[in-house]
Amino acid sequence: RWSGLAAREAAARLAFEDARDHAERAVAALDLVEQPDAAARLELLGDLAEARALAGDGRGARATHLEAAALARRLGHDAGLARVAVGIHALGAPTGSARDQQLALLSEAAAMADRPTPLRARVLACLARELHHSWEEANLARAPAVAEEAVALARELDDPATLSFTLLALHDARWRPGSAGERLPVVEEMLALAATAGDRELLAQARLLRAVALVELGDRSGLADLEEYCRLAGELGHASGRWGALSRRAAAAGLAGRL
Repeated sequence: RWSGLAAREAAARLAFEDARDHAERAVAALDLVEQPDAAARLELLGDLAEARALAGDGRGARATHLEAAALARRLGHDAGLARVAVGIHALGAPTGSARDQQLALLSEAAAMADRPTPLRARVLACLARELHHSWEEANLARAPAVAEEAVALARELDDPATLSFTLLALHDARWRPGSAGERLPVVEEMLALAATAGDRELLAQARLLRAVALVELGDRSGLADLEEYCRLAGELGHASGRWGALSRRAAAAGLAGRL
């Protein structure tokens, strides 16, 4: 219990490697218990997977999430499976069989979690994004309806953070060449809601998406949004945020001809 609490405290202060180490000790300690609590193990595995992801260990995070998925199925734990599905989606876009596995897991979680909860809305949003970014024709056609369902559920729940998260999926599902004018209002609402919710991850993401839309429209103010994204992403402290800031600074330099 204390190792689990220490992991969460470390993550809150951006000490992600420490959080991973504490979470690993928590799982190891539970394994020493004569009759371990399976539900507690499921929760600790979720914490460990998220800590490994924040520390930059995507492969380890994926393996831990899949271990948690197997346990959630054995326990019939719908919320646990949904947490795994959202967590694996957050690791980034895989290819081939890994993408198929990810789509299947999200579809399974969406089918199990039928109650109107923020977690179900997030599962639907993740599913919409996976469908869109698979670039398969049937999935592309299905993605907007799933994203709209996620947004409608989030509006019903009146949860700003969840609504901002689902609007990201709606934005992506509408992303086609020449669609910047259609995407921009979605991003503006996402940005305002993320600020209200104090969600720094979504705030940074919304800044980046507004920058992209404005640059597509030939509006140079998008470059200021791009720089603000780099600042916000760098302050997130984790490996993915640092990579995002560095790669987009390189993109901005390329746009300006500073090769």
